[in-house]
Amino acid sequence: MLQEEGVIGVEILGKRKVSAALLGLPSPSSSASISSTSSRLASIRLRNFDPSTEASLDLPTDIESVAALEHLGFTRKVAGDVFERYAKRPDPQQNPDSILEYAFGELNRLNAQPWLQDLPPRQAMTTIGISNELQDALLDSRFTQLFKSESLLYWLKDSMKLRLATLEQLLERLKSYASRTITIRKGGKRAILPPTALTNVLTTPEEHGLPSAWVSVEAAPPKPEGYVALYKGNFPVMVGGVGFIQDNGDINLDSIRTYPGGDLNHTNNAWYWTEEQETAEEYRQWAAKRNKYAETWLIRVLVPQTYFTSLRKQQLFYSPDWKEYIWYCKNGLTPPAKFDKFWKAGEAEVVEGHICGCPTQIIQRTKKEHVQQKITEDHLLVIGGKKATQWVLMHREMAERFGEIARGNVYIDVHPPIIPAKQAVV
Repeated sequence: MLQEEGVIGVEILGKRKVSAALLGLPSPSSSASISSTSSRLASIRLRNFDPSTEASLDLPTDIESVAALEHLGFTRKVAGDVFERYAKRPDPQQNPDSILEYAFGELNRLNAQPWLQDLPPRQAMTTIGISNELQDALLDSRFTQLFKSESLLYWLKDSMKLRLATLEQLLERLKSYASRTITIRKGGKRAILPPTALTNVLTTPEEHGLPSAWVSVEAAPPKPEGYVALYKGNFPVMVGGVGFIQDNGDINLDSIRTYPGGDLNHTNNAWYWTEEQETAEEYRQWAAKRNKYAETWLIRVLVPQTYFTSLRKQQLFYSPDWKEYIWYCKNGLTPPAKFDKFWKAGEAEVVEGHICGCPTQIIQRTKKEHVQQKITEDHLLVIGGKKATQWVLMHREMAERFGEIARGNVYIDVHPPIIPAKQAVV
């Protein structure tokens, strides 16, 4: 049925060619309508989507397969080795490790074999069996600053985690489309849809984490007087099947949280934003480069300045204290009492400061007594020739209030995946 409509091709080595229409969002005029502005939580703008594309992508047919591990970024040989270990794991019903954790086990060779850390990144990746495609994405000189902000192991794991999440979402969209097609064909109707129409029925806003009852399509307005604009660029993460916007219209904080060990949070989850659109856009483009089949978002939130004025706020820019606090947070250690004002309950609700551009592992390997000498201004993240900054919501209660205040003033630029060159689905 799906082959007839040009949606999928025949299966070869665990993969099928799939229409790139699977990557697109339905147009605002389609039957998958989007709400009026009266009830919206967020407004979206579709950037450069081409629903008429005839391109295709090679998509694994099964999450647990050699092809899926290749999709994550391994060479076929290493993907086969990893899958063999996964398939032969003892008592699969009781073994909690997923195929992604087996992939991470292979990547952990970078730490387990210290000599690999002395190799240039490309040589190290070749040695452990990373595909040329993923190597080229990570080593693109356009993103050198961001690549250097974390370890090679961190970016490999992050990229593979995002790729697996994307694969799961795409396979789920195919299943949903097949179900809808069966419904549409009841009564014996048969029709081969043109590409534009195909996109409008192949996906729904909900499958992109955008509940149609809570979003509208419109451009973001200029920042009003008396408002603060905060930005975040990312891949739209689904947590438990729920995206950034929940079905009830609330913001899903779990989809954008930073776990302990971030720049400014050593023990609790925190929520990171930036006032600099250029910084957020850099992170968005970096996510897109590493995960070419995924759409990416640039989120803009408008919040009244009076709201932030009412909060307990601290600033921590590059200084001896910044170096020391970063060291404690990256190591997951409780900082000295002089830093209580940044994180303890009843203290700071928001902390503003510079973004660390140094890999966590380097910070962790720095001895405490050498922090002031070893951590320098060169370890700040620089975007567009400027030192990048961040706003951190330090407690969940604060983040929830932020989400309530932002309701109706969330604007999302939805950017399409990096579509491969045009080719027929066969």
